[in-house]
Amino acid sequence: MVLGLVVPVVVLGGFAIAFLMREQVVSAQHENMLVARTTRSKVQGKMAEPLQLAHAQAEIMQNPAFTTPDSRSAALKRAAEGSFAVDALMLTDSNGLVIAEGIDPGPSQYPGKFLGLDSSMRNGFAEAMRTHVAVWSDVFVSTITGNRSVSLVDPMDSGEALIVEVSAASFTDPLYQLRNNGESRVSILSGAGVVLYSTDQDLADTAADLSGLTIIRDARAEGEATDIYRYSGQRRLGSAVRVDETGWIILASREWNGVQATAQTLIAFLVLAVSVMVFGAALLARRLARAFGAPVEELTSDARKLAAGEYLKSPRVSRYRELAELADSMHTMSDAVLERESRLRASEERYRFLVESLRGVLWEYDVEADRFVFVAPQAGEMLGYPASAWTDLASWGEKVLDSERAGVLAARADGISEGYPHEMVYRMQAADGDVLWVRDVVSVVQEEDGPPRLIGVILDITAERQSESNRVAAQVAEDASRTKSVFLASMSHELRTPLNAIIGFSTVLAKGMVGPLSEEQERQIQMINDAGRHLLDLVNEILDLSRIEAGRVDIVAAPFEPSQLAAEVAELVQPLVRGDSVSLSIETTGAPESLLTDRERLRQILINLVNNAAKFTEQGSITLAVTSPDELSVAFAVKDTGCGISKENLPLLFREFGRLGVPAVEANGTGLGLVISQGYAKLLGGLITVESTLGQGSVFTLTLPRALPPESGTVS
Repeated sequence: MVLGLVVPVVVLGGFAIAFLMREQVVSAQHENMLVARTTRSKVQGKMAEPLQLAHAQAEIMQNPAFTTPDSRSAALKRAAEGSFAVDALMLTDSNGLVIAEGIDPGPSQYPGKFLGLDSSMRNGFAEAMRTHVAVWSDVFVSTITGNRSVSLVDPMDSGEALIVEVSAASFTDPLYQLRNNGESRVSILSGAGVVLYSTDQDLADTAADLSGLTIIRDARAEGEATDIYRYSGQRRLGSAVRVDETGWIILASREWNGVQATAQTLIAFLVLAVSVMVFGAALLARRLARAFGAPVEELTSDARKLAAGEYLKSPRVSRYRELAELADSMHTMSDAVLERESRLRASEERYRFLVESLRGVLWEYDVEADRFVFVAPQAGEMLGYPASAWTDLASWGEKVLDSERAGVLAARADGISEGYPHEMVYRMQAADGDVLWVRDVVSVVQEEDGPPRLIGVILDITAERQSESNRVAAQVAEDASRTKSVFLASMSHELRTPLNAIIGFSTVLAKGMVGPLSEEQERQIQMINDAGRHLLDLVNEILDLSRIEAGRVDIVAAPFEPSQLAAEVAELVQPLVRGDSVSLSIETTGAPESLLTDRERLRQILINLVNNAAKFTEQGSITLAVTSPDELSVAFAVKDTGCGISKENLPLLFREFGRLGVPAVEANGTGLGLVISQGYAKLLGGLITVESTLGQGSVFTLTLPRALPPESGTVS
């Protein structure tokens, strides 16, 4: 127990020491990098004044008022004298020859001596003239002041260039601000890696060359770098950043021993704390061992009894809360195991009931022994074979239909050899000779120490297969109907052209436009014309029907008055009514004021219905009534006193080419009018219904929505 408490404390202490050491190094690196970046920002800020001065003087030099060397030099001198940081301003031509100068007389050793000087070799001049961008040079010893300086070459649009020379010492203010700021020592290195200025006096005095350090090379290449390096026998932790304008390197570093000393102080405190914790853990473990030994042994005894199946009657009592809770938990677990055993027995009973009531044959097969371990009693009910008849794989194969036995046995053998679940559909022959379609769903069970077993269920799917066969037949019939519609539409188009020619030529002949005709010739030509028109009507109706069945009818809705349409239909059909013996009337009292649907399709439906009524009504009346069953629909009812239709013929009324006329009446037509009308009615979102009494008449009612549903067509 002591080791159980001490070891984790020691391990955690070790991890804590490693973590503190790492965090101290990371913190020092972060502080160094922050100092280096801050110094770089301040140095770059110092560069802003010379650059602004250069841009301002470039504008002045291009002013027409400053065209002579003297006026230009005077302007440059005033600018140099007015700037604290700038030592000299020089204007060169495109070849680098100085054509005007402005030198601060204070630091200058050679005032007025640089006109005509070739500055083309000055660091950065060639690059600035090539890129037409201002370029800073690296540090050099100025011939003007004799001190270390840097210059800025600013090319002008005129092809000339301004050179601003600045003392490098003007960039060292940030270092003096950081001299006593924290543990970091900051140095500014030239692009070549030589220390220009440093808060470390030794580095500043010796102008040390640090170009060989990895951290300097990495910072020059990558822009920033952090590393532990050794210089003059001393290890230092440093962070370096590059000043992109000049190529300088800002290096912030601190002694590695100082970093370690801080970490070691923290580690010492941590070791002391861990030691105290270990000692306390040992004392605590000893007391716990004495206090919990006997109760734990009692609980261990209870656990063994529970494992042996001897359930606990009551929990043990302990004065220690933890042990009391553990004892209570063991008693609860004992009760739970007892309850689960009861549930398991109940589950076994339910499973047995499910197996016995399953509408299929559940089976289990031992592959190595080649025998059925279990076959449900449903085998006798479904196939007529008792469970005892299922002995081995061959006995099952004997019950498979002869024509399918070889393929099914081969598939079962593949499933066994591959060891994967599989499913087969085949036919079996029952004991009474009936053939059943079955689906055999099989799982392969492989236990660690036992032989592979197959567990499956054979389901009777005869009814399902029959339903599938019926569905396929219905699909075939639907495809055939669609093909018929496409064929009829194509043939109808091919027939209309010659029929129109026949009707046209026969009309010309009947009118005597090509010569006089005898009475017999006129009669025969009129027969040709009538037959052609009848055949053309048939073709047109077939074309309409094929369009409806193919779903190629365009429905366009527009608002109109239904009472006006009813009057128009009555006027068109009036000539077809049988003389004075039949009256045709319309009733629009209950008609809505407006209707939004396809007017032309509705007109065709009503003409067909009234025309049919006229054909089968020898005397009496025909009435076209427009009513409003409710606020959302409209009804067109065509009522006649004709021959009527028998009840047995009503279901055949809307079949294609159906002719249900009474023998006493001879009616022309194709038998497609009602079929087409019903098709149009459905496309308009409605339906035609019929009520009829044989010998008394019929009522055909078309019910439509007052507004065409959006899915049925478009609204204009």
